[in-house]
Amino acid sequence: YSWNTALFAYEMMDFLEAEATKLRLEKSPGYKNNLNKLREKMMADKLKNDLLLSQVTITDEETKTYFEAHPDQFINPLQVKVQEIMLKTEAEAKEVLRKLKAGANFTKLAKQKTLRPDFKEKGGDLGYLTQAKQPHLFNACENLKVGELAGPIVHGGNYSVIKFLGRKEPSPKTLEEAQAEVKNKALVE
Repeated sequence: YSWNTALFAYEMMDFLEAEATKLRLEKSPGYKNNLNKLREKMMADKLKNDLLLSQVTITDEETKTYFEAHPDQFINPLQVKVQEIMLKTEAEAKEVLRKLKAGANFTKLAKQKTLRPDFKEKGGDLGYLTQAKQPHLFNACENLKVGELAGPIVHGGNYSVIKFLGRKEPSPKTLEEAQAEVKNKALVE
């Protein structure tokens, strides 16, 4: 998401508003009906959030009961452990990959070269990642064996070379891990 995208979206909203005014859409029955529905929904949401939910409390016992009744809702997803060297150009990434395949130390190269903020000192060790958080790196590990390299992987204008360090299979969360999530779901129910 860039400033250009934000500017385009903002200008598009201005354009659509001007066109709607020109076509006098605010006078049409369909527009008025949709506007009334939107107002009613917003008022209902506000009532629910401000009035009802603020007066509802949930006990630890109710939280535990909900957690035990819905175990399929509280699962740690598949995770992969990755070490990464992020670089600015594809040529740099290919050169780093060549050096690694020739036996260069991944941690040492990551400390020297990675552009990812706060990961130089960690030698590029990103820890365990989920598909939701880092889909480009997660997906690159799909067919790798522990210790194998992959890249260049393009993301956000940068190029990554990775070393696959392992995976954690999906597992049930403990009540402590899922506490806030369970409480919210139980409260809504």
